[in-house]
Amino acid sequence: MKWNAKKTLAILLTVMMIVVAGCSSGGGNNLSQAGNTGAGQETAKPEKLTMIVDTTFAPFIERIGAAFEQEHGVKVEFITTDYNSLHDKVVTSLAGGNANVDIVLVDTVWTAEFATAGFIEPLNSYVEEGLKDQIVPISYDQRVIDDNLYALPVSNEGKFLYYNEKMLKDGGYDAPPQTWDELNAIAKDLKAQGIAKYGIVWGWTQAEGLICDYTLLVESFGGQFQDEEGNWVFNEGGALEALEFMVNSLNDKDFTDPSSLSLNDGTVLNAYAAGGIPFMMNWSFAVNALKDNPDIKLAFIPGVEGKSESATVTGGGALGIAATSKNKDWAWNLIDFINEKRSEIIVNDYIGSLPVWKDLVDNEELLAKYPDLGMMTEQFDYAVNRPNIAGYSEWSHIMQFAVTSALVGEKTPKQALDDAKQEIDSKEIK
Repeated sequence: MKWNAKKTLAILLTVMMIVVAGCSSGGGNNLSQAGNTGAGQETAKPEKLTMIVDTTFAPFIERIGAAFEQEHGVKVEFITTDYNSLHDKVVTSLAGGNANVDIVLVDTVWTAEFATAGFIEPLNSYVEEGLKDQIVPISYDQRVIDDNLYALPVSNEGKFLYYNEKMLKDGGYDAPPQTWDELNAIAKDLKAQGIAKYGIVWGWTQAEGLICDYTLLVESFGGQFQDEEGNWVFNEGGALEALEFMVNSLNDKDFTDPSSLSLNDGTVLNAYAAGGIPFMMNWSFAVNALKDNPDIKLAFIPGVEGKSESATVTGGGALGIAATSKNKDWAWNLIDFINEKRSEIIVNDYIGSLPVWKDLVDNEELLAKYPDLGMMTEQFDYAVNRPNIAGYSEWSHIMQFAVTSALVGEKTPKQALDDAKQEIDSKEIK
């Protein structure tokens, strides 16, 4: 009913504008030029815009906000929370019709959910022709639902293999592993030599980061979450092998640090930085966190012989306009301001994420400043998305529980995934 009401109101407003234009003797454009009026709205300049972001993304957006206020005289106010609380914070705020929130950070896997729920505004009427061609396709396409762009990507993320070059060289290795079997063998050898305590540390607490690692391992083992008809098939084939690999790696005390079950993508950095572990899986933001250790290097994530060369999982932030905002055109001005300033205020400098703009990906100055950027961009040739479904959050929670139940030994991998499929099917999550 809300959607029909909006359409009706839009039609009435259009008719009124036509009538007013027809009665006007001057025929000129009387819309305010103070704000971007891509959606055909005339909005007074607000005193402030309010944005919900996570603490990792905040430093970049705060810098953007300060520059926007300086140039346009509009203050940008931030509501911040940790990433694992961000989804619920946005939902709680927008589901209640909060008109005081103008912009929200939209993670890759929330776009379909937020669009379907009517939380965020379609952006097609704001976006200038040709903007899509300026953005890395994998970043842009994940934000499009039924041919409508719902959030403009501003950072690109993927997972990478971090390794301690000195530890490998001390053990007699001059290159990082190319397969998971090779990584396992190196880990065991380094421990046998007294160089390493464990082979690898993961962020495998029951949270979204766990599903991200599982997703890339499903790809590594040649599996899939859904078949061509959209049926869930993660309880068989490569997807089952991926979970079996995770369980076996935990049971092998020479391979995976058992503390991985209590760590997330952020806290795993502390365990890795403490030393004694040659390998870690993490997002690109870890580059900034570990930049003071010259021994830490990046490499392609290993593959599985005969099934994959490598695999990673996508992530990244995008900004959407709250459907209940009273300042939609000015909210778009702020989002577009990031595009305008992309060569001056670079996301890499603040949170380590990869740029979404094609001209920055190939920028020689940026490549010189961040030597790993070229390799990180190439890793996306092996990237896979998590399921882009409206019910993703519920799906993820079910999968987090299932994967965890297998990792802690409460269920076999097969039983855990069978139970998850049964629950997801019964709830008709698609």
